[in-house]
Amino acid sequence: MNPFALAQRRWICLWVFASMFLPGLSYGFDSLSKQESYLNIRRGQMLLGFTAGALISDSGVTNNGEDFGFRLGFGYSFTRRLRLEFIYQFSVIPFESPDPLSSGTRQTNFHFNSETFRLVYRYDRSKLIPYGFLGLGLYQLSGISSNTGLDFSTDVHMPAGLGIETYLYKDRFSLALEYAYHFMFDENQDSGVLNLLSLDEVSFDIHIATLQIYWHLF
Repeated sequence: MNPFALAQRRWICLWVFASMFLPGLSYGFDSLSKQESYLNIRRGQMLLGFTAGALISDSGVTNNGEDFGFRLGFGYSFTRRLRLEFIYQFSVIPFESPDPLSSGTRQTNFHFNSETFRLVYRYDRSKLIPYGFLGLGLYQLSGISSNTGLDFSTDVHMPAGLGIETYLYKDRFSLALEYAYHFMFDENQDSGVLNLLSLDEVSFDIHIATLQIYWHLF
């Protein structure tokens, strides 16, 4: 067979095979070429994310490494730029606290569970979509060793942060990277625990970075 004809057939087969996939993938970028994030707004979203962060202590406990966790959430877009989200997040955060039985410290960790509503504002006129958010919700700190003497109840937290988002597939999937600072409330302990640990107060916040993917459903 003519080598030129053979090469031509190979290119035709490769083009046919690639054409099965490339049209769908190109949808993620045709709107970006117009400096727009997407063309048709979809009201409902589901998100899945993976988190890493650490505890920021003011008094009483200190950070002892990075936390890792995950989040699952749902969103509703009022407009192209304004979105309401509900997020459940679970993380395991290591920390150190004074040992009530000695002058040293005790290493342990707690399970950070949170349920949060947040408002997200997106500037969707660029290839990379910057956004900011402010939320309010409940958190629970569990799994703490009883030997620490610490005891936390369900309380309120307020996450605030910034992120950046880009579409992987037109109107369907987007990827976001964000940073959040969680303002924690009522994490202090009662006077008996503070006296046992020789502390004036227990006070800390949490900061968390998240990589998450959005599935734009309807």
